[in-house]
Amino acid sequence: MRPTGAYIWNKARRGELFTQAPIGYIRPTSNELAFDPDEQVQTVVRLIFEKFEELRSASAVLRYFVRHGILVGVHEVNGLTPSPIEWRRLGTSTLLEILHNPTYAGAYSQGRRSYKRRLPAPSSRPGKRYLPMDEWEVLLKGTLPAYITWDQFLANQATLKSNQARASSLGSARNGGALLPGLLICGYCGARMVVQYKKDSSIRYCCLLQAIHHADKQCQAVKGNLLEDLVREKVLNVLEPAAIELSIQAADDIQRNRDQLHKNWQQRLERAQYEAERAHRQYDAVDPGNRLVLRDLEQRWESALRSIRQLEEDYNRFCLEEPRLLSSKEKDDIRALSAAIPTIWSASETTPQDRKMIIRQLIERVVIRRTGDIADVTIHWAGGYESAHQVEQPVHSFKRMRDFDAFKQRVLEMHWAGRSYPEICAQLVSEQFLSPKGGMHFRPENIRTFLRRYCSEELGSAWGSFREYLCQDEWLIGDLSRELGIPQATLQFWRRRGWVHGRQLRPGGGRWILWADADELERLRKLRACPIDASARRDRYPRELVTPKPRP
Repeated sequence: MRPTGAYIWNKARRGELFTQAPIGYIRPTSNELAFDPDEQVQTVVRLIFEKFEELRSASAVLRYFVRHGILVGVHEVNGLTPSPIEWRRLGTSTLLEILHNPTYAGAYSQGRRSYKRRLPAPSSRPGKRYLPMDEWEVLLKGTLPAYITWDQFLANQATLKSNQARASSLGSARNGGALLPGLLICGYCGARMVVQYKKDSSIRYCCLLQAIHHADKQCQAVKGNLLEDLVREKVLNVLEPAAIELSIQAADDIQRNRDQLHKNWQQRLERAQYEAERAHRQYDAVDPGNRLVLRDLEQRWESALRSIRQLEEDYNRFCLEEPRLLSSKEKDDIRALSAAIPTIWSASETTPQDRKMIIRQLIERVVIRRTGDIADVTIHWAGGYESAHQVEQPVHSFKRMRDFDAFKQRVLEMHWAGRSYPEICAQLVSEQFLSPKGGMHFRPENIRTFLRRYCSEELGSAWGSFREYLCQDEWLIGDLSRELGIPQATLQFWRRRGWVHGRQLRPGGGRWILWADADELERLRKLRACPIDASARRDRYPRELVTPKPRP
């Protein structure tokens, strides 16, 4: 919003218009800005930017300050005569205002916001909208004392924008167990794929852009567990050669973090001691006869001394938990852990946010394009390098397999060669064929279903040729079921119970052949029509109906 009035506007264009100094600054005169002379105030402001550069999330910085009890020094009135410093807990609005304010990068600005009346307006309060940088009325770089550089400020703005929960942004690392939210890009439409968590603890990534905006079917969906296993393996392979450097950097980061916390504690103690000494001086300066004032000052002095004792006790506990210097054992542990990066990755102390942050430091995006049961994956690494991979994806049917034709031909060849279903399964595994659900796992019933559904034309004559091997009064199960008008499953149940004679076409496997002459057909029809007492067990049939006659 442009300042009103020619005089005020000219001051703004010169970079001399100040109404309120941000946290960490004071106004020595009406036309300039300077660092707050309080060292602790400056230290806390610098710590905010350092932790944001490390954690890359405003929420993570806020949690860090709350966890360690770090307070921010604020002047209630920060004009030419600032009010005394008040130490407050850091809030989200205050934190975001500090991170978004170009003043901390040494740049003077005016017109960063646009005020408009909201429509419909239930009240007279205007709405506030932040403008893009190229629309600011005034931007003068390098005119103010700076806590950070301008390049760091631009990097912070890019990080804050990417952390927004928008379809066009990466988004911040959240609590979910999925590793690739925001990084996974659809290879068909270029949209970011969303993550879905299933009840069986599995993960699924879907591209819903067309479905949401055009009521069309989704571009693709992939099984996240298999994809994340691939990305995890590649990331750990990249990190392994840098294990020693990572251990040194980790030790330095831990040491620097402890130094910052200890410095904050010492500044708080120094301030409390100053307040106690000040209360003591005020107490000594009062006339001993003025008991009314003396009692109040004595209470202030005692309160300041209690605050010192409490801070000293808290600081001693903190020192026991986190000594200022890393011990030799802690350094050895860091080196040992860095040499076993996979162990650190899978450790219970490593949070999902930690794993996501590691991946985001190395990978810019992952583009996936699925075709059948194979997904083509392209990993775009930081620095411009790209690597291409393939990952298996489960499908709902054999028909959607990429190598369906080769798989079908191989199964037919083994079937025509007289191989049993278990033998076909073992051979498919040895030849590294994949099942529709992923992996190399086949069961005899899978092969039987495959032949019945997808090979009926090729095996039409083969099914008929089985009748050449039938002896007198022998039936294929399908023929006998049609003759009796009963399901094939019922005949299979009777065969397993021994209520009908049967043999396999090949020893140890192959199709079942049932024997039933005219008398047996009559018995089986009576067995099928026999009423059963509802209170009786299912196998309570008359004995003569479940006992087949001897086969000649």
